[in-house]
Amino acid sequence: MAFFFTGNALEGFGFTGHPLEGLGFSFFLNLLFILLIEFFALQFKYKTITLDQSNFLIDMKDCVKAGATYVVFVVLFLVCYYYLIHPELVQGHIEDGVAIAIEQSSDPEYFEELKRRNVNLPPNATPEDYVAGTRADAEHYLGWAFVGGMCLMGLTVLSIFNAVFITLLYRKVLLK
Repeated sequence: MAFFFTGNALEGFGFTGHPLEGLGFSFFLNLLFILLIEFFALQFKYKTITLDQSNFLIDMKDCVKAGATYVVFVVLFLVCYYYLIHPELVQGHIEDGVAIAIEQSSDPEYFEELKRRNVNLPPNATPEDYVAGTRADAEHYLGWAFVGGMCLMGLTVLSIFNAVFITLLYRKVLLK
């Protein structure tokens, strides 16, 4: 089931033609599953207790616990899939970025314009420096720690916001 939560994995099933096109689909799929998990966490909780035996913060905490469990499993799967099972996918993205940098630096006029517009690129930088910097940046931003950390942070924040929404909806609408 977790295989469908990654945008690049969807390419293998024919959902998209390009790996990054599936990211929107996987984002909304994760949003749906976080909402469902948090909703059912409250649903199962209120089968055994009444509204008077709990309060808003306890309900929200239970939602966040259920959502956090889902988030940890999804992030672990993402890191394992992209960096242990299929590392050539990440390496391909790095090589694509380096190829674009080589193409940009091969034209001297364009490279001078790039140095003028890019404040992070020193004026005396050579095309080789630019390509090496691009490779280092791509390896950093596509590294397992950065990607895993950003996914963990993003999905956790999403889970917390959804917990507030689900708890309010459940307590104000469904339990009345």
